[in-house]
Amino acid sequence: MKMAGTIEIVEKDAAAHRAVLRIKAREAGGQGHANADVTFQLDDGGGTIHTHAQITGKAASMGEGVMVGVLDGLITDFTGKLGQI
Repeated sequence: MKMAGTIEIVEKDAAAHRAVLRIKAREAGGQGHANADVTFQLDDGGGTIHTHAQITGKAASMGEGVMVGVLDGLITDFTGKLGQI
């Protein structure tokens, strides 16, 4: 499954180490979409990520357990790359 989309920085607060991103993606050649608002809050030595996602189409038909596992993997990969910066 291939998705294409955009990421918009909706809010950023450098002093508070906080950012909110809005992701809008459509399934290439399909009917589905994946939209999400993602809030990053960094603290000394760590932080939190909160995601509110809406998913339709083939991805949604896989079930919540599969989707949670995939999203957890993506977040783990992303945060690992942040640590390399």
